[in-house]
Order: sequence, then C-alpha cells, then structure tokens
Amino acid sequence: MGDHGAQHPSGIGAEALSRYVLERLSQVDGIRHLRTRVVMSSYREGSRWRLGVLDPAAVADLGSALSRRRREPAADRASPGPLTAHINTVAEVLAVEPPITSRELARRLEVSPATAQRRIDATLARQPMLRCELARSLSGYPVSANFLVHCPPDDLDAVCAALGRLPEARAVLGISGSENLYFAAWLHTRADAQRLESWLSRKFPGVRIADRSIVLRVIKLCGELLDADGYSVGRVPLHINRPLAAPGSA
Repeated sequence: MGDHGAQHPSGIGAEALSRYVLERLSQVDGIRHLRTRVVMSSYREGSRWRLGVLDPAAVADLGSALSRRRREPAADRASPGPLTAHINTVAEVLAVEPPITSRELARRLEVSPATAQRRIDATLARQPMLRCELARSLSGYPVSANFLVHCPPDDLDAVCAALGRLPEARAVLGISGSENLYFAAWLHTRADAQRLESWLSRKFPGVRIADRSIVLRVIKLCGELLDADGYSVGRVPLHINRPLAAPGSA
C-alpha cells in the first residue's frame, strides 16, 4: 500500500499516465492500493537546490557563462526543433555521462565528430534539466523529510514561493488531491522538521500540514541505484519520451 506521486520528466499525457498506473503499477506483486497525486505546477525541484560551497565569485562565473550563451545571436545557436530520435539518443547518453566529448560520442554513434556536435547542440538547445547530485550522507543535510500540506488555493503561490526560498527546499510542488502542496526538504537534524512546521504555521496560519514523514533510505534517484550511504552502485537508464513498457516486458 502506498501513495504514488506521478510526474514524468518529459511531461507524459493523461493517457500514458493512466496506462502506467492502471496497467503497469497495479500488476506489480505486493501492491494492494494506489493513490496517485498528479503534479499540477512545479515551484522548485532538485536541480535548483544548492549546497552553498561555492564562493560568490565562482557563482558569478557560472552565471556569466550561462548569460553569454543566452546572448549569442540566434544564428549561432541551435534551434530547438522537433524532438527527434537522435536527440533522444544523445540525451540518454548525456544523462549517464555528462562530460562525454563530441569525439567519443561520435565513435559510439558511428557518426562524424561534426555530426555528433550538432546533435549535442540540438539537445542542449531544448534547455534540458541539468542536475548534479551527491550522496546525502556527505551533504551536511543527513535528514530527508517530506510534507503533504493543505493550503488555501488563494495562498498557494505565496506559500510555495516562501518555501522555495528556503535553502533546505528540495522540491515544492502543487499537486492534485485534498492536500494540494508537496514539500521535500533536506535538514540538519530531525528536530529541524518540527521547527520548519512551526515556522510555516506562524507565517501562514491558514496552512495545515496533513502528513509528514522522514525518509529512511533512498533506493533510486535520477536513475542511479544507491547503497545505504547514498553512493551510486548501479544505474537504470532514463529513457526520454519513450512509451512506458508493460509489466514483464524488456
């Protein structure tokens, strides 16, 4: 028995989501009940979380590099264009090996280095989510907490904006259901979860925290299989924009 929060990175439609929940998850041995909460809006997700170890100069350098890329003349940038099979393939390779060179990618795909670079440019032109993760045991935030919150609809934007500004915030999502806000945080101690709840109740009296939980262990994150300390011990490839497989299929 358990809740299943549903959001696919490529933004799957209702039909594909229905097939996944009703035809795939429901057939898994041991699952007796499913409750699906669909993500309606994303205010903050894990790629925007910061460890806070870079000094201001280093942060500025990264920001300048991104700004220069955005200021390039349109003729010098690859157009996003359609989501092709080539882009899917490159995205799946980059998800596993972000530092791969165009020459090495060309060797794997059996194309010229120039073609490989064009495909990389076409993939990055779609502004994919770039996310760097680390073992939580090394982060200084050893406690992971999840909260389900009922928020008055008129206050949802303000509450989510306030939560999203917290350095502990890993995810702030508007969701379907009677609890319309999901909030995930990395904390220094378990007691910080109670302090966070108190702060939220004082700042927004109309908010009610319906449920909270402490994560004992994460098995998989962004396609990486993790050991008890949060280190990667294997990988489940992230397939971009491919049909969801039926139970038992390869």
